[in-house]
Amino acid sequence: MACYILKQLASDDPARHYWIIVLCTGEIYGGWVVVPLGLMVDSYSHIAKSLRSVQAKERSKKD
Repeated sequence: MACYILKQLASDDPARHYWIIVLCTGEIYGGWVVVPLGLMVDSYSHIAKSLRSVQAKERSKKD
């Protein structure tokens, strides 16, 4: 997961913030993160979609 976050950092993907929180929480609490995996994936899809659309709008305003 850390390598995936590094890939997102390199590509300036705004969804990286979600995965950083997931990784940090998993490191603190251990294996409990496996249980709500379905909810995390659903939340990620909604969060990432909104963040990417905001980023696209900001980039189009700069051009």
